[in-house]
Amino acid sequence: MKKLSIKSSKSISINGILHQNTEDLLMIVVHGFKDNMDVYAVKELSISLSKFFSVYRFTFPDVENDTKNFNLIDEVDYLKEIINYFYGKYKKIILVGGSLGAIVCSMVAVDNKNINGLITLNGLSYFWGINKKFNNYLAMIILTFPFNGHYAKMYKYYKKHFKPENILTKTLIITSENDEIITYKQSQKFFSELKTDKKIRILKKPDHGLTKIEYINEVSDVIIDWLK
Repeated sequence: MKKLSIKSSKSISINGILHQNTEDLLMIVVHGFKDNMDVYAVKELSISLSKFFSVYRFTFPDVENDTKNFNLIDEVDYLKEIINYFYGKYKKIILVGGSLGAIVCSMVAVDNKNINGLITLNGLSYFWGINKKFNNYLAMIILTFPFNGHYAKMYKYYKKHFKPENILTKTLIITSENDEIITYKQSQKFFSELKTDKKIRILKKPDHGLTKIEYINEVSDVIIDWLK
């Protein structure tokens, strides 16, 4: 395990940690809204998966110092730059996106031939079926959509580039009936729109943030089994 910062094309450092194992497969773990590479689910899942594969976890630069700076457009670009950095260093690259990170990964996966797999965990894909504590953000998106503000730009970008039907790579969707933040029905709809090789696993017990090691282990087992 070592710190690894990747310089973007705009000379911005993308700070992360590489859990080096094999050069056959690298998993890039992407955190969710207002999170970072050290939140429990991202850190522990990375450690668990690194027993079998190499794993890179990181924090998006836009939210590293202030989570209010969240910018979907920038995060898609950052993830593309990370893929470009590792492309050719590993035989296969798989994206693992949790919560809002699932949108970022899904958008990057559209028409992308440089990745070999996509995994979403309790993924956010649509703007319904979300815990009411996020109503303020949803209201900002809806109310500013006709204009050209910060949230409006991101929503227009999402509408243009979120195309599940154009995802090329094989995809594993993991969701939970016990998710208290995002309904698992979002994952079911996302699954129905995919036209690629796909699989969905609906778990019973895990919460949204995979806050117990037993949830981490269950998800890790599902991923390992999918890759066999």
